[in-house]
Amino acid sequence: MSYSEGQPDSSSELLIEGLRSYRQALVAMEEFCLVVEGIFREAVKKSPIRECMEIRFQADSIKSYRRPDKVKGASSHKRVALGVSIPGEGFEKHTYSLEWNRDQDSEEFTRSIVVSISFSELEAAGRVLLALQRELPNEELGLVRQKVYLSKELPMSDLEQRIERLPSLIDAQIGKWCEAWKRVDGLPNFLKQ
Repeated sequence: MSYSEGQPDSSSELLIEGLRSYRQALVAMEEFCLVVEGIFREAVKKSPIRECMEIRFQADSIKSYRRPDKVKGASSHKRVALGVSIPGEGFEKHTYSLEWNRDQDSEEFTRSIVVSISFSELEAAGRVLLALQRELPNEELGLVRQKVYLSKELPMSDLEQRIERLPSLIDAQIGKWCEAWKRVDGLPNFLKQ
């Protein structure tokens, strides 16, 4: 990195641009986060998730969910998420988020709507995954550590052309999650075993 006088190099150009727009970039990022979190918060509030999963939570227990939660080191993360989470009884938390995942073979990121539930015990997570896979055989369901998730990839080209569809895509993903939970008789069914 060179900061010598004379011909500006890419580092100097980056510094100049940063000096001009750092504060505005931070404000824009925070506003973006608040808008995305607001979309998820409203989707969760109006969804029948309480009835489908047979869980209790208050609207004020819906918290912001950001991974990583700080800018420092964010560029090295393979997975970045933004949305909301709900703490639970019998499970650690339920999250609803947009996720960016880095492809293993490139620097490209995929974007997805992800609904997940985390358990303190791997056995409970495994039982839930198997039951949900029977109900949603053609969907992208998975298990990472003790977190069971349902994911729907969002091609960036689709989002750029129709960003106003994002709330309805989120509603549809949560609706799919709710329907699967109804068919397996809700969460308490798995916590008793």
